[in-house]
Amino acid sequence: MYTSQGKLTVRAFLADEALPLEGAVITILGADEENLEFSMLAVTDEDGVAGPIDLPAPEIELSLSSNPKSQPYASYDIIVQKENYYTKRISNAAIFSGIIAVLPINMIPYVSYADGGSYPRGNINTLVTENEMLE
Repeated sequence: MYTSQGKLTVRAFLADEALPLEGAVITILGADEENLEFSMLAVTDEDGVAGPIDLPAPEIELSLSSNPKSQPYASYDIIVQKENYYTKRISNAAIFSGIIAVLPINMIPYVSYADGGSYPRGNINTLVTENEMLE
C-alpha cells in the first residue's frame, strides 16, 4: 500500500481545447500491485475540469534517487466517458508523490443516424499520437 500522495487533474474538452466538456465521468483504477483495489469516480465541472484528485503514490524519496529500490510512481488507468462521445482510456498514467499531473483529454463526438450509420464512420483510433494523421 502506498503511503504518500500525488494529484491528478483531468481536463476534458472538444475541438482541440476550444470548448470544455462538462459532465464527463472520470473513472480512475489502480494499475499496480500496490493499488489494484483502488477505484474512484469524478465528474468534470463547467470548465471541463475534474480535480485535483488525491491519489496514493510511493514516497517522494524514491523519485529523488538515481537508483530507486522500486518503481518511483504509481500507475493508474483512467477512463473518460460521456454519452454521445467515444470513450477514452489511458493506461498506466504515472502519478508521483507531491506532483500534480494534468491529463488533457480531447473527446470526440459520436453521432448515429436513423439508418444505422455513424460519424465518424467505422472504428476510430483514439490512441493516435500527436504527429500521426487519422486516415
